Amino acid sequence: MATAVQQGNGQALRVAAVWGTTVIALRVLERGQSFELGESELAVLPIPDGIEMPQIPLRGQAGGWDVDARGVQGGLLRLRGRDEDPASVGRGGVPVPIVPGDFGLLQYGTFAIFFQYTAAPQPMAAGFGLELLIVLAFFSSGILHIGVLGLVRALMTPPPINKPLELTNPDE
Repeated sequence: MATAVQQGNGQALRVAAVWGTTVIALRVLERGQSFELGESELAVLPIPDGIEMPQIPLRGQAGGWDVDARGVQGGLLRLRGRDEDPASVGRGGVPVPIVPGDFGLLQYGTFAIFFQYTAAPQPMAAGFGLELLIVLAFFSSGILHIGVLGLVRALMTPPPINKPLELTNPDE
């Protein structure tokens, strides 16, 4: 598992919706963002047919997130360093706040939701960074191409030599 994230601005919540063994949606939520299911515009995907579950299983708050485990049939839930039974937490009917280090897999039959605290992803650096391996790759490619062209030139059949003027006959 990922190491616990230090308290600060770099916290995020990685959430994945899983059907069987296939990840069908993956989001990294910033503070205050929720993972919503259903038919609204903010929904990540619709709630599967025949599954009784809350529309917002992971609700964003100003200080973090709350997990609403109503309707959970099984799974794994680690809260504050202790393993909890997700079904019994869901029967309580009250959303439970989650803190750094908490993670869980809430199973609703073959549909499941995984969540885990993580560090916020770093944005990719803008611009073109010249790396040593790129330079070496171009250098090696140049040596290879020059070598192949030199080999072709060395193995090429020379053009025929013309007869000297002394041996040519004017009738020819």
